[in-house]
Amino acid sequence: MKSIILQVILVFLIFSLTSFKASNTQISGWTKIDADGRFSFCLPAGFTKTDMAGVERYLGEYYKGTTRFFFLWGDTASDAYSDRRQPEMQDYEETETTIDGKRANIRSYSEVKNGKRFYRVELDVGDWKNARITLYMDLESNDPRDIAMAKQIFNSVKFLKP
Repeated sequence: MKSIILQVILVFLIFSLTSFKASNTQISGWTKIDADGRFSFCLPAGFTKTDMAGVERYLGEYYKGTTRFFFLWGDTASDAYSDRRQPEMQDYEETETTIDGKRANIRSYSEVKNGKRFYRVELDVGDWKNARITLYMDLESNDPRDIAMAKQIFNSVKFLKP
């Protein structure tokens, strides 16, 4: 009887430690970015920050080859709920989710620009229906496999200030 109880306790401890470790580590090989104490997120190795800076809003831009990652913190100019899908957006997908406990929408689509197809994945944290967005992020790439990477970046967001 004692051995069964010990086995149950051991399994519980291993599960608890594994869950704790997984939730508190960044993605292996990725870099954790502190966005001026407002929030943090992780980017895959190889992304380089540009000198882009905002006067009225906090923003950031990173490139890895032709792949562009961008964020905008604060009251963004995101389109209202009814205007968010444009006719040129192909392969449109949209998901309602939560990011670090906050309401969010993720949408992905492709477009043809200058004769080339590119893929965009966007994150809107806040009340998208009423165009009240706290954090906007997007990743633009010519590789459709980067859609999954963008979603991993978005899911790595942690809000540091209320």
